[in-house]
Amino acid sequence: GPIGDREPPPVYFSTASMRASSSTERAGALSASRFWSSWATLLAPMSEIAGRMAVQVGAVALQRQSDIQGGRGVLLGGVPGVAPGRVVILGGGVVGTQAAKMAVGTGAEVSILDKSLPRLRELDDLFGGRVRTLYASAAEVEQAVLGADLVVGAVLVPGAAAPKLLTRAQVVRMQPGAELESQPHDPGT
Repeated sequence: GPIGDREPPPVYFSTASMRASSSTERAGALSASRFWSSWATLLAPMSEIAGRMAVQVGAVALQRQSDIQGGRGVLLGGVPGVAPGRVVILGGGVVGTQAAKMAVGTGAEVSILDKSLPRLRELDDLFGGRVRTLYASAAEVEQAVLGADLVVGAVLVPGAAAPKLLTRAQVVRMQPGAELESQPHDPGT
């Protein structure tokens, strides 16, 4: 039924779930599709919040310049005479897009890395050239991360554990005081 004034989203089926051979298998596929559709309905708003919060939390941490609290003393938007902070977002899905919106809003220099060229094109159109979109090759990820003030990990592989995007050696080589915010939003992790 309706939720408040809104109708629930439609249930979509993959070709694989419609190829079930018996009516029992089709009913099972239908139940699974409804379950995942409902889960996605709940997951999207949580991912939007997580993406936005990653930049907010990272920005506050970057401002703290002391031996005890870390941080680089960086203001993401910069000020006249001082370059803006560099934000690198690994993953261009819901979390990554929301993180990019927040980071662009602060005036930071933003790069989004993803393995999907169609998604990178969509992001380039969405942000009108205000972000750098880069294919997430190992070399590109390493180069971007090592020059970043704030790195947001926003990659989700549905049904799998959160992927390891960076090696320990890369994290150690990041700029002193750089911040790393990881936002995998998968119930299996």
